[in-house]
Amino acid sequence: MIKKLLFFLLLVSQQILAQTADKCSTVDEFTIKNFKSESGTVLPKAHITYGT
Repeated sequence: MIKKLLFFLLLVSQQILAQTADKCSTVDEFTIKNFKSESGTVLPKAHITYGT
């Protein structure tokens, strides 16, 4: 019973995520130079892609 419920929730959540991704009218990319993470790792460029 629990496996069926989890499978159903997984399917529903995938459908909801797919619908919200389709509604993005604009996709943009933002570049951060010398991005420093919390662990101290430095990336020369970090590309952030987002939709609005």
